[in-house]
Parts: sequence; C-alpha cells; structure tokens
Amino acid sequence: MYDPPAGFEDILADAEQSDNLGDWQKLEVPDVGTFRCRKPMPNAVAVLGNAVQAKISDQSRNDYIGLFVQNHLSSNAFDKLVVGMMAGKYPTDSVTRVCHALAVWGTARPTLPSSTSHC
Repeated sequence: MYDPPAGFEDILADAEQSDNLGDWQKLEVPDVGTFRCRKPMPNAVAVLGNAVQAKISDQSRNDYIGLFVQNHLSSNAFDKLVVGMMAGKYPTDSVTRVCHALAVWGTARPTLPSSTSHC
C-alpha cells in the first residue's frame, strides 16, 4: 500500500468542514494562546496572495496579514491579541504567528514557513 499524497489530508479536512464553514472554533497558536477563529475559505486566498507580493511595501504586507487575521478571528479574539501584544503578554510577532496557524490549519501544508514566506 502507498501513502496518500499530502493533499489527501487537505481534502479530508475540507470534507469534515464542509457543513460548518464560518463557524467559530478554538485554534491553539503555539507560544501565543488559544483563540476563537474560523477556518479560511477560498476567498481568503486573495488577501494572502497580496501579502506575499514581492513588490509591495512592508507596511502594505503588514496590512494584508492583519486583515487576514482580523477576518478570521472573532472580534473579541482579535482585540485580545492586540491588547495582549501591547501589554507584553504575547510575542511581538503574534499576528504573524496567528496568520501562519490560520493558513495551515487542518491542512498538510508545512508547519514551518519557507525561506520566502511572509506569513
């Protein structure tokens, strides 16, 4: 028997998720905490795609990453994240960590960013 390709894991997660897309669920982000989030839907790809463009400023990249995170965390969770960062409760790169956790949640994507990854 052969091992199924990595995408097989993705399709299983999609099938499990198909009838409750948009529902708030708990997501554990290593070294940051647990947040109420919803899994990214296909329309979120555009925001992530804009975040990794080579010819945009760092400010624009941060804006897109922040938009992606804000769109997928409950309003209370996003507020908790921002206030926690300002208070020193969370690492300074917590928004990036949450972005990465959301982008790979329930997928076979690598758990570590590549050398060219911005999220």
